[in-house]
Amino acid sequence: METLQRTANRGSISTGYDIENSLKFESDNSETMYKSITNGNQQKWTTSIWFKRTEVDVTSGYRQHLILHNSKTHSVRISFGTTTYRDQLWVQTTDGTSLYEKITKMKFRDTSAWYHIVWRVDTTQATATDRVRIYVNGNLISDYEGGTTEPPQNTNLIANYNVTSGINQVWFSDYDPSGFFNGYIAEVNHVDGQSLAPTDFGEFDADTGIWKPIAYTGSYGNNGFYLDFEDSASLGADDSGNGNNFTLNNITSADQATDTPTNSFTTFNDKCFYINTQVYAEAIVRKGNTSWETTRASWWRTGISINGVSNGKWYAEFTANTSIFMVGVGSYDKIDYTTNQGLNTHLGATYTGAIGYYGQNGNIYDSSTNYSWGSTFTSGDIISIALDRDNGYVYFAKNGTWQNSGDPTSGSSGTGGVSLTYPSDAYYMGVSFFDSNICLANWGGYTDISIASGNADANDYGNFEYAPPSGYYAWCTKNLAEFG
Repeated sequence: METLQRTANRGSISTGYDIENSLKFESDNSETMYKSITNGNQQKWTTSIWFKRTEVDVTSGYRQHLILHNSKTHSVRISFGTTTYRDQLWVQTTDGTSLYEKITKMKFRDTSAWYHIVWRVDTTQATATDRVRIYVNGNLISDYEGGTTEPPQNTNLIANYNVTSGINQVWFSDYDPSGFFNGYIAEVNHVDGQSLAPTDFGEFDADTGIWKPIAYTGSYGNNGFYLDFEDSASLGADDSGNGNNFTLNNITSADQATDTPTNSFTTFNDKCFYINTQVYAEAIVRKGNTSWETTRASWWRTGISINGVSNGKWYAEFTANTSIFMVGVGSYDKIDYTTNQGLNTHLGATYTGAIGYYGQNGNIYDSSTNYSWGSTFTSGDIISIALDRDNGYVYFAKNGTWQNSGDPTSGSSGTGGVSLTYPSDAYYMGVSFFDSNICLANWGGYTDISIASGNADANDYGNFEYAPPSGYYAWCTKNLAEFG
């Protein structure tokens, strides 16, 4: 399991094969996609899916379902446990009467990583453990919880089969309103009638050992399909040539993302509020981990990006539903997860190692001091951050106007910028709220912020309301590999 985690794909490896788009799923919106099934091979199939989870470590509710085939007595499906076997992969097959399942001991909790699953089924195999095989990041999973059961040899499973009763469909996310998936999926290949190895869909990078995608070039069979999500007007389109198109439920073109296994964007860190006596409900990430919400009144809570940067120049945008709101940056190295300091207070408070620009008064808060600096801002205003790690400054803009006569391109002079307190540390971007409020972030991969203009960085990454300053880039792994 340690090897699988260490070689997780975070989109930073040059593959020679680029995946342009993914599809974001959000349980709060009951987002699903599905298609009808015709008769195919019930003994052999292969499903390959890349996914990036969000909203993990859920303590209550039903499983999050990634993919399902039919509903007759049981479903043939892959899902993630919540209350029971939390964040472990749960694989079930059935012949319509008996249920066969495997539950991995490995937990899928890294929301910065893209995982690749190959679900390889061949009930004609003489060896029982070869009849349902699961590969994660190119590695065969063999470590399961007790109670693992295998289908008998030559069993016809309720997949690739037009059932006479029940739900005769393939689903991503779920038909069950208590089991929707949260996260991104990309590069989906389903092959009917063949049991294929993961090397048909990916390979290990020769230099890093990280598993990376390659193009599948084989055939698909009767019920096979290929989903690349590149057509925003037809996100359910099957590009295998079979025409097995999916129907979308509560999914629109706005759910298309550019966060993919070959270029992963930063999001909010979904773990930062799991400290001390804080409870899960006090802070919630949603919308592909680009929405950060607090639910506790009369208290400060701070949400930060899932990673930090030590070099380069980086751009992002934020908007909230309140003026009791700070946008800023801070040192990852100075966060103390063992005390009530840091994330239990606002950006710029004592001991946080952070700088916050505050909406109610336009002041900059920097450790124990605060001073007049820019305009106030409130609900609906878009606040831009330009973080210059090369020269040690951060700049803030309100609705496209750089505050304090700031010039993010001024280099070492730092015109109108705020000097970073700990310039040698890795820095995150973050937000702080008092009371119950919501912030939407845009690091470039996906956002729920309404974009009227549309601007990318000089490498053509990201989709922002305002143009990033010259030399500043969207916070994604391709840009990090070049500038970070």
